Amino acid sequence: MKRFAAPLWIFLLCLSACAPAARVPPVSNEEALHEIRLQKEIAVKERMEQLKRLHRVGLPVLAANAPLCGSKIWPHLSIMVESLSNMPESLKDAAQIYYGLQNQLTVGYIDPKGPASGKLNAGDRITAVNGIPIRSGAKGRADFYEALWSLRSASEKTLVLTVRRGRKGAPEKISITA
Repeated sequence: MKRFAAPLWIFLLCLSACAPAARVPPVSNEEALHEIRLQKEIAVKERMEQLKRLHRVGLPVLAANAPLCGSKIWPHLSIMVESLSNMPESLKDAAQIYYGLQNQLTVGYIDPKGPASGKLNAGDRITAVNGIPIRSGAKGRADFYEALWSLRSASEKTLVLTVRRGRKGAPEKISITA
């Protein structure tokens, strides 16, 4: 029995060497670029959905635990803001194409139970808060949250947001009480 095992293994190894080699199917540059665009679109969509889910889950938890935080709580509009500068470099072009993100602070999600519901729309670009211009890029996000932080000690918890709707929308002032 052992006498036949070695030749059998050698025969099987030689037989497997005769099998056709696996080849990568030919793909044109155009098809490859199209696939890259699709993958980036999926990645941006997934990132935006994760951020929305974080807000949907996190905001009620934060609100419920506010009494535990003492003086460190601050008003919240129950919205998610994004800008192109917050996106990973590899996804910026897809975020710009598919979500219209720019360097200007843009509303990405509005909690339907929050104070901004019915007043803001996803895609609104925030250009000023209480008359103070919001800078472009990552600094715009800091400006926005600084304005919210300033409300924590104010008796009036209303923000006046200046927003632009659509690509060429005229500035519109919207009051929201946090």
